[in-house]
Amino acid sequence: MLKHILIPLDGSALAEQALPWARQILNPDGKVTLVTAVHVPDALSPAFAGALPRARSEMELTGLADYSRWEQKVTQDVYRYLEDMAQSLKRSIAPALAVDFVVASGDPASLIVETAQEKKVDAILMSTHGRSGLQRWLFGSVAVRVLESRVCPVFTIPGTQVETVKDNAASRGAVQPT
Repeated sequence: MLKHILIPLDGSALAEQALPWARQILNPDGKVTLVTAVHVPDALSPAFAGALPRARSEMELTGLADYSRWEQKVTQDVYRYLEDMAQSLKRSIAPALAVDFVVASGDPASLIVETAQEKKVDAILMSTHGRSGLQRWLFGSVAVRVLESRVCPVFTIPGTQVETVKDNAASRGAVQPT
């Protein structure tokens, strides 16, 4: 059994499917590092308005002067989420399980690899979408990039939940095809 594993989480149910597997590979007196890459878009970026319609509407209500407060809230929400995941791990593995968090902005695959190196983890445990062909080419694969880094052993858990991405066109007032 392993002493220290890294589990990347992005807030999705699919990513969380890796958590139960930690019990199978981790010593009860081991350690887990939970990693989340956050992307808080620049408030002045044209991509900001289309990428996050809810965030855009919040910004319109609060104004750009409150952007740093909004950014701080997003970060607090991420830490709250990771704390919930840590408690779930402690309930399933051991109450005294050591869990730490790494939250940073940037490319998820790079953050996972860099954190694994810095923390000297024994392995990475992560879910994967299982994309192939055109989808993998278009969207890339964080799991493949982490595997290719060869920084440490990587356990990939095939996600069983199909996730869909909702088109934001309706929220922007665009006409939807019927």
